Amino acid sequence: MVSKLIPFFIAFMPWSAFLFKQVDIWHAHGHYFQSGLLILYALSFFDKPKEIKILNKPLGIFILWTGLITCYLWISIFTKTNNYPIKIFMPFFNILCFALLYKLSLEYVDSKVIVKTLKYLKISIGIIALYAILQYFKLDQFYVGIGSSGDQVVGTIGNQSHLAGFLAILLPIFYGSWWLIPMIIAILLTKSISGIAVGLLVWIGFLLYKRKFLLVGFIVTITLFICELYFKSNPGFFSFSHRLSVWHKAWDMIQNNAITGSGLGTFGLANVNGIDNITSHWRHAHNEYLQSWFEIGIVGLGIIIWAIVEYFKNFRLDIKLSLIFLGFCLLSLVSFPSHLWLIAMVGMISYSWLYSLKNEVLNAQNPS
Repeated sequence: MVSKLIPFFIAFMPWSAFLFKQVDIWHAHGHYFQSGLLILYALSFFDKPKEIKILNKPLGIFILWTGLITCYLWISIFTKTNNYPIKIFMPFFNILCFALLYKLSLEYVDSKVIVKTLKYLKISIGIIALYAILQYFKLDQFYVGIGSSGDQVVGTIGNQSHLAGFLAILLPIFYGSWWLIPMIIAILLTKSISGIAVGLLVWIGFLLYKRKFLLVGFIVTITLFICELYFKSNPGFFSFSHRLSVWHKAWDMIQNNAITGSGLGTFGLANVNGIDNITSHWRHAHNEYLQSWFEIGIVGLGIIIWAIVEYFKNFRLDIKLSLIFLGFCLLSLVSFPSHLWLIAMVGMISYSWLYSLKNEVLNAQNPS
């Protein structure tokens, strides 16, 4: 039952905000994901799981490390204020949701479920690309950009840059399909350099895997030429949008707790504002690795890098999932996809399902 529901659960998530219009898009996605995960977990008590023969030491140590830091901060703050520090606990709760999805994936996801899910997800995301093109022509009656009063190409995620990144990391499931055309058009219409760059880099990664070295050289040359021409007429297009200033300030604050970090969720409470005379409050560093260092220290960041390295040792098990996760890792350099449920979901399944495939291989090699 669980394995049959997973493809529908994943494929509908990009549209789930329509179910919870009383809250903003990002919280609606999170509420859908956590509610759906609850249902899947409850149903797992009625289904016999597959045998788990694979280990994942980096993920186990990561959960332990983040949990211990959260426990320490929780009791420290509670004893001082006599109030529950919810903003400290919730990020760890989100990590537990990821851990739960990972466990359910090992128990109920196999190659057949992955093929079926990606087929449904491909249709769902393709429609979002067409929907985004309608938004460009101001034909969308449902969504405007979050914090904006005008029509923008935001898909169902509420932000042009996030939409571009979301579509870019999912491009590998469209290779060889006509759906790739509206996907690329939608990404270009967002005018987001991060999304365009990630999509291009993931494609180059795919061509390198296929050993198309001459084509890679040609693409890189043409891209550099186009960038030079475009920079002369639109120099602001390649700006970091104040990220460099935020990263500099984050680095100054990291040095206070460089080894153990300040705790999950603390970057959003660190009063990072007034950057380059901009009054907005920066709740995220727009670099997941830097924010991880700030919140869980060099130890936590080291565990994350360890987990990524271990993951890519198995990339040949499914090149599409591996390229999606590669895109997620690249996008994390300039954005905060781990803190947006829709994009985070893509990162979670691309990570978890490669281990599901490896577990399937181990079960086939050593049947009980």
